[in-house]
Amino acid sequence: MDTSSPHGRFVFNLFASIAQLERDIIIERTRAGLERSRRRGVKLGRQPGLSKQAQHKAILAEKYYRDNKLSVDEIMKLIDIGSKRTLYKYLAHQGRRI
Repeated sequence: MDTSSPHGRFVFNLFASIAQLERDIIIERTRAGLERSRRRGVKLGRQPGLSKQAQHKAILAEKYYRDNKLSVDEIMKLIDIGSKRTLYKYLAHQGRRI
């Protein structure tokens, strides 16, 4: 598409306007669907709490942390946790404040 000519710029702007209209329609439909869900009482978003596997890891993490025999890095490796933040989240879930 040659945008150096007036006709080329017109066609380019026409396609851009159609794309923007399509985007706006999608946004409008999404918002309307979310509003209908809220009126029906559907709770949106992630469910609070931890999964069963994460709860099991949280229990193990709290036990190892309470025993005070392993370092934080060793606990993370032992129960296969990727970050300290996740470990601290699990400990907070078990009632431990760091």
